[in-house]
Amino acid sequence: MILLPRGNPVKENINPGKVNLADALGKMRQGKFTGYMRFDFPEGTGVFIYQEGRLISSLFENEREHLIAYDGISRTFDESLNGNGKLNIYRLSTELAHSIHTLLHGEVLHKGLMSSEEILALTIEGPGLVGPESRLTAHLFDADESLVASEELGKEKSRVHNTLPMIIGRPLDAAYRELVIINRQAMSPAEQMGDDLYRRFASRRRKIARELRLAGLF
Repeated sequence: MILLPRGNPVKENINPGKVNLADALGKMRQGKFTGYMRFDFPEGTGVFIYQEGRLISSLFENEREHLIAYDGISRTFDESLNGNGKLNIYRLSTELAHSIHTLLHGEVLHKGLMSSEEILALTIEGPGLVGPESRLTAHLFDADESLVASEELGKEKSRVHNTLPMIIGRPLDAAYRELVIINRQAMSPAEQMGDDLYRRFASRRRKIARELRLAGLF
């Protein structure tokens, strides 16, 4: 069971099967809503977290599954169509919305299929990844450099932890504040350093860094 702070109620005990969810999500964005939508079904719970109109986190969870980002949205929509769920919407402060996002997501990285235009950003907040305040977080951005989802990764050793020292050029325990941008388009080093592609990637990197700063994530 997912326990969340109640916040200020916007809508309560709605049947999501009778709601145009695509339209509802659009209104959240246009109204710069901060808070969360909670969907309770017999098969599990879906949660969409918003910060100033931006969907910063989505998940669907039950005893067998923990689906995030596109997978979480898709499963929640599918369950809503069955007509036997309950939707509650609560408004929260920006700080609390971000705290809930951090608490709900642990070690799971985006499971959905990513297109080649999407970019994965990794942020390290030190000192190193050894102190209690240190964090390693993955952020998924779409082709328009808009933040889709963020997931805080665990500190246990993984392929990500083993690869990062080679990317940042120092041991993880010496890392303090790092932003790593991973371009998923496969190309040779010569192609990557071409003027046009380099300018494009540099521009995307600036936009991503600004987006993370505005969201208070880096």
